[in-house]
Parts: sequence; C-alpha cells; structure tokens
Amino acid sequence: MPLKYDAAIRIAQLREILGLLDSFTRMGKQHSQMIAQVAGISELEVMILREIQMNHILTPTMIINSIKLSQCLIKAALDSLMEKQLIEKIGDDRDEGAWAFGLSEDGDMLLISSAIIKGKLAERFAHLPRSEQLQILSNLNLIAEIMQE
Repeated sequence: MPLKYDAAIRIAQLREILGLLDSFTRMGKQHSQMIAQVAGISELEVMILREIQMNHILTPTMIINSIKLSQCLIKAALDSLMEKQLIEKIGDDRDEGAWAFGLSEDGDMLLISSAIIKGKLAERFAHLPRSEQLQILSNLNLIAEIMQE
C-alpha cells in the first residue's frame, strides 16, 4: 500500500512540475514575442540574435546546426537581420566560407534592453521569502534531473 501512495504523490508532484515548466516555456515565448514586436522582427530572428549573443560570432553553418531549421529559412532571417542592421557580417565577402555573423550595436542594445526585463523577474525572485526561493530551486533541479533521464 505505501508504494502505491508514494507513486501517486510522485505523479502529482511531476504533474505540478510539468505545469510550472509549461508556464516557464510560455513566459519565455511571450518574452520572445515582446522583443519581436518591439523590434519588428520574427521570433526566428530573435532566436538567431540570442544564439549569436551566446557565442559572440557564428558562421551560417553553425547557426543552421544550432537552430536546426532549413538553410533557406535561416538565410532569409539572416538577410533580414542584416537589412535591419541588428547583425553584421565579419570576414571576407569574396569567400562565403570565410565569414561569420556578430551582433551589431543595435542588436546588442536590443538584447540588453530585454535583459533588463529579465532582471525585474530576478529582482522579484530575490524578494520572495528564502523558503519559497529554495522550493523553486529544488523544483527546477528536479526538472533538470527528469529531463536528463
């Protein structure tokens, strides 16, 4: 009897955690949508900007492999970001294999301003009672463990 009870509790906890994970996912999507609306770019373009920000400089092939979408979609998004001056081409224009993309000042500023919004979330988290912070962190660790299995 205790095993069934423990399993039922564990299932209820996992459902709650999955619900929270879904909320985090929706929050991230809303954040990307907000950046896209403010800057007049697509969510794919936001993803590309974030990838370049995390890696500093990326070749087109690295972007395609990282985002795992078609070469055509990525090329169109890169062209659009270049046209909007959010990224810049680095390298030799004559040899396509010898160039990469980096963030322009405008692209960097766009992502920095979005980080300020994330900072507000961190500030609100910091004002939570310590016990609630620990509970959230514990749940996030459990999520990470579950996702690795």
